[in-house]
Amino acid sequence: MLYNEPENNDPLEAIEKEIIEWKKYYGDISLSFSNIIDRLKDKLPRLRMLLRNRKSLNTYLQRIQESFSKTTTREEQFLLQRRTLNQLREIRSALAHCYTAIIAFEDAFDRTVTMIERLPEDTISMSPVSSQSHKKMVSEEELLQELQRVHGLISGIDAVQRGVEYSGDIKKGEEDSEKLRIGDILLKEGVITEEQLNKALVYQKQSSYKEHLGTVLVKLGFVDDITIAKVLAKQSGYPFIEDLRKEIVHSIALKVIPERMARQHECMPLQIRGNTLRVAIANPYNLLAFEDLKLASNCTLDIIIAPRNQIIAMIQKYYAS
Repeated sequence: MLYNEPENNDPLEAIEKEIIEWKKYYGDISLSFSNIIDRLKDKLPRLRMLLRNRKSLNTYLQRIQESFSKTTTREEQFLLQRRTLNQLREIRSALAHCYTAIIAFEDAFDRTVTMIERLPEDTISMSPVSSQSHKKMVSEEELLQELQRVHGLISGIDAVQRGVEYSGDIKKGEEDSEKLRIGDILLKEGVITEEQLNKALVYQKQSSYKEHLGTVLVKLGFVDDITIAKVLAKQSGYPFIEDLRKEIVHSIALKVIPERMARQHECMPLQIRGNTLRVAIANPYNLLAFEDLKLASNCTLDIIIAPRNQIIAMIQKYYAS
């Protein structure tokens, strides 16, 4: 059972305790944001200068060419090439992580502002309200009116919060307002009910670590992972494959993409053809996974969507052999 009866009889006491903590956010977080922004302002000019002064890497390439001319064996050339490529890819990966962090911060910041705006502004100065002040008797009609007013506020906040819970399912930069979130698509197609979605969201909030909403829905038995994969493929526009076992797996693809990366991003490298890596992935909105895969393989990506459980099974099978 998801609902737990509070230990005390005052329904407002827990809310008031949470509000008391609010002042910490007002002071501490505002100061932290300001400090971070100030530090970035100091560091950004240096990064801009470093990138500008190394725009084409001509001097770097000349030094690499000189080093190659001093090698005497193919093995030395191979090792030099590998070290050079690793150095360049590590820098690209670091820049990609910076970019991803900036996008994530901006997205979280905007959602935070939106949710806070849903709270009514303070229009009068009030001393902290004690729990006892709410003990006065009110008529049933007054109570009903107050509950309806508060319900309207909570419903608005809940709508924004649901957007936060779905945030992992939204394609970054999506401009088509008809592109629905995973939960909404499942509802629209009659795969799950509103009650099942709400239960999954509550479970997701209460879990000790953040799980993708689709994973929670599968865990609770409301939908299977094949249906989830079909919906994600439909939403993202990538092709869907129902049985990943039918795909051919090249050994070179397994060597290029390490097991750690495959498990981290829940993706299965399949084939490398020319300069293209074919890879199956469970979450097509994991942009960091795409960047890591491109950096590791130095290939363009041919993405297909497959059920998560099949991807995990394929990783265990092929990387263990």
